[in-house]
Amino acid sequence: MKSYAEATRENLGQDQNRKGGPGHKPTLHSVVVEPKSSTDTAEDTIQNIRHLLNAKEEGWQVQKIRRARDGKVVVGCRTEEERSKLKEKLGREMEVKDASNKNPLIKIKNLLSCNTTEDITRAIRNQNKNATAHLEEQDLTIVEKYRRKARNPLESHVVLQVAPKLWQSLTSAGRIHVDLQRVWVEDQSPLVQCTMCLGYGHTRRHCKKETEVCSHCGGAHLRADCQIQKEGKPPSCVNCIGIKGRDAEHGAFSQSCPTRQGWDKAARLSYAYC
Repeated sequence: MKSYAEATRENLGQDQNRKGGPGHKPTLHSVVVEPKSSTDTAEDTIQNIRHLLNAKEEGWQVQKIRRARDGKVVVGCRTEEERSKLKEKLGREMEVKDASNKNPLIKIKNLLSCNTTEDITRAIRNQNKNATAHLEEQDLTIVEKYRRKARNPLESHVVLQVAPKLWQSLTSAGRIHVDLQRVWVEDQSPLVQCTMCLGYGHTRRHCKKETEVCSHCGGAHLRADCQIQKEGKPPSCVNCIGIKGRDAEHGAFSQSCPTRQGWDKAARLSYAYC
């Protein structure tokens, strides 16, 4: 049986190498297009882009476009070559900058909390040469993002942002040595899920809901107080209920939730896994 990290890495690789097909969402190569005027909205910028590209006649293929702050627009292309051509075309009349893809995330599970970021970095370099010896210095970039409590109060789950080649090596290894421990390491999704409303793309701190939503049934109460759960009845995902043809018989935190999987793929678009 494959580990979670192996399955995730394989699926990501398939997504990035597959030519088309449903659910195909490779890493995008994007540009940020500035507004022509300080008073222009993002919608004005989109209309200017449409006029300059004349995509229907000239055959341009934009993979994704989204509004950003201060009238800016982010345009995603399939390849670096397409991004370069798009940048050259739009750059004749508008200010265009490359949008850098972010490094992917890994999670080290049940690591003794006494280990600092420097300790972890030294351990990955020196104690795991079977996974890192072939990497160049620029491929050993490691930045700690945050830590989550583990069941053992002396341990924590550490989320690191690492260079793509290091992500590949560590998720392939599955387990690594850190000091006197041999710990599990796996891919960490960049997707953020709110623990208040159970929606995606924001945290509890920025949630507009005033009451918690039950992750079991979607009701306005805590999961611990859920009568449906206490009666042993199946869960109903608040993010899938009401979507025609979608199975909602799972908890809102389920990794197999189809709504979550869609958001997860979208969240990964700005991350480079290879």
